[in-house]
Amino acid sequence: MNILSTISKALLIILISAVPFAVGADRTWPVKGDIDLSSTFCDYRQLHFHGGMDIRTGGVEGRQVFSPVDGYVWRIKYSYIGYGKAIYLMDSQGFIYVFGHLSGLSDRLDKIVKEIQYTKESYSFDTTFSKSQLPVKQGELIALSGQTGFGGPHLHFEIRNPQNMPLNPLTNGFPLPDNSAPVFEGLMLAYQDTVSLFPDGLRKILVEPRKEKSKGKYQIASPVLVQGPFGVAVKVGERMRSNGPKLNIRKARLFIDDYLYYESDYGQYDYEQTTMVDLCFDYYLKMARDQNWHLLYEPDGKVFAGSHSAFEKGGVFAGRTTFSYGLHNGRVEVYDAAGNMSELDFKFVWAPEKLYEVGKINDSTLYLRAEHDTRNIDVSGIAVYAVGSGDNIQRIDPGLIESMGSGDYKINIPTESKRVDGFRIDILGESGWRSPEVYIPSQYVSDSKYEFDYELMDGGILLNVRARDKFAPPPEIELAYEDGFVNKIETKAVSSLNFAAFYKNTGIKTRITEINISTGGNSRPLASLTTNIVLTGEPNRQAALSVPGVLEVSIPGQALYSSALIGLQQAEGRYDQTSSIIGDVYKIDPVTLPLAKNISLSATLNDNNNPAKVSFYRLNSKRKWSRLNSKVVGDKVNTESSLTGTFAVIRDGDAPHVRKISPSNGRTIQSNMPLIKCNVSEDLSGIDDNNKITITLDGEWLIPEYDPETEILKTTPRKPLKNGKHELVIKVSDYAGNERVVHSHFTVEKD
Repeated sequence: MNILSTISKALLIILISAVPFAVGADRTWPVKGDIDLSSTFCDYRQLHFHGGMDIRTGGVEGRQVFSPVDGYVWRIKYSYIGYGKAIYLMDSQGFIYVFGHLSGLSDRLDKIVKEIQYTKESYSFDTTFSKSQLPVKQGELIALSGQTGFGGPHLHFEIRNPQNMPLNPLTNGFPLPDNSAPVFEGLMLAYQDTVSLFPDGLRKILVEPRKEKSKGKYQIASPVLVQGPFGVAVKVGERMRSNGPKLNIRKARLFIDDYLYYESDYGQYDYEQTTMVDLCFDYYLKMARDQNWHLLYEPDGKVFAGSHSAFEKGGVFAGRTTFSYGLHNGRVEVYDAAGNMSELDFKFVWAPEKLYEVGKINDSTLYLRAEHDTRNIDVSGIAVYAVGSGDNIQRIDPGLIESMGSGDYKINIPTESKRVDGFRIDILGESGWRSPEVYIPSQYVSDSKYEFDYELMDGGILLNVRARDKFAPPPEIELAYEDGFVNKIETKAVSSLNFAAFYKNTGIKTRITEINISTGGNSRPLASLTTNIVLTGEPNRQAALSVPGVLEVSIPGQALYSSALIGLQQAEGRYDQTSSIIGDVYKIDPVTLPLAKNISLSATLNDNNNPAKVSFYRLNSKRKWSRLNSKVVGDKVNTESSLTGTFAVIRDGDAPHVRKISPSNGRTIQSNMPLIKCNVSEDLSGIDDNNKITITLDGEWLIPEYDPETEILKTTPRKPLKNGKHELVIKVSDYAGNERVVHSHFTVEKD
């Protein structure tokens, strides 16, 4: 009896678990014929994951869309933006199917849509229906593809589970043939501490993989030397056809020394975690280079159910003891939705922060002393180069280098080398790695000249210094705080002329007001910059930046995923709408910093500004001004922004333009159901709200169908027109309250 019960329970579990698969097996694609994707599930979108897949329609509208299941129309939503015209179906299991950017619905559904629009006298609406109101059968025509909302002609298609969580359609009932494994295009190692830099003075090192003869196998040619805690990221090209668009992968796994270190799975996500897209991909490289790099570690603040690590650092390799120093094996596996897998093997040498101390015995002898922990890595020797004028580099005879035991070396400088500017010493690894460790000037330059710049990144500040004299002494950087404290930072030579340093300190809360460059031989700064930088992102602590009397920026503690330096400065350059900009343009840095919550901006207006026409604007990626929802209170204009970047207060005093009205004014036509069309453009504040557009014909409201991207406004009469003259009125207003009203008429003469 117990055995039979156990067997029955097991069979029941198997049957229950098989139900979703059975449902998925019955689903059919919403379009017929060849299916080609331009974007897929969990592709990167700023501030959110792509919730479905985009099906190409050959650059045209009107591809037929069919119901993939038996079910009912649960929701219809129309808007000028977002998904445009969208329909939502629900099946008997509660799964939801979304179709966006449609040009129209089937005749049955379109009739219902028009009834809703005319009743509300609104183009936009969002209406849900009961199970019995609008049933549909699998294979029934429900819509036509289009390009409403954002983007060119295509069909956006989603599937969501009964909990309204988006699922990957390719692994949930809508598979596509795919025999191509993902292609590794790059491996990145990124420092995660507060000081480390790679030999080129950057926080990240990008390495191009080499494809092996075996299918799906890739390798990094030489080990990478790392001297601080780091995370791994990969750039992957996933294509379903030759020369097709790059699509997102399904899963990635990182192994270090054959231990599963980190795993990321893009099978589904929760809408509450959709902003985690900015922490699943490298946000810096996305904003700076428009490249998609998958992070295989957990940045501070990341909470994404699709990724996990069994290690306390969340996939960041930090090395626990000196026994961690040495050569390690890494491997990344990536999978597409069809199960094709590619593998990238790489090696890295975990090493102490400093390998050698250099001493000069006399003018003809250098001494290289190994730090204690350097002896734990596979140093095979050194290479010494004499560097002369014009970047002339010549290697010194290895016979002049003596091993002194315990990893130490004595370097005998040849007499003819005394005319050179200095020396570069490279450390060589037995496993094939190479690192330029030190640069040594042949003589001290007391009056060196320096210039420098900085970049806010990784929550800190990356400083780059360039000397005008070859082999100038390493400069010292001084960060001056508002309270008088000065923090001195050593620089690292990255060439005979260039030095770099990275700084992040979460213990100092006051503002950084100045950065100075100095050397031990100079009491006065050799170069200086005035700054306005503050630490933000501390829990329960609001930070602020300001230009007194002009602009105030407030950054709540919860606005950042982790502590970071943010700066405010006047922006340089030329911008559109210059004559309409009030005051100066300001930049909130870094633009490569993802925000968890909005930041607030407040600007002071003078008496000459019309507050009804004034708003904050942010410069978008196309260098066009995008209006932010703003509110004027007294002499202040206030707004919030989900992004950092370049901002200005702009007055919009120009009304929208209405051009190319068809039928043209005074024209006689023979159709009693003419297509009424015109171009509506707005240069600044925008008109993407249907309440901003009204079309009446003979005093009767018509449906204003408008595409902000093509700037085409169109409509049709509600019923056939009688012969005779008809009065058309088009009223358009923008967000600044500027309004344009155009009166036109045409005559119908139909036989």
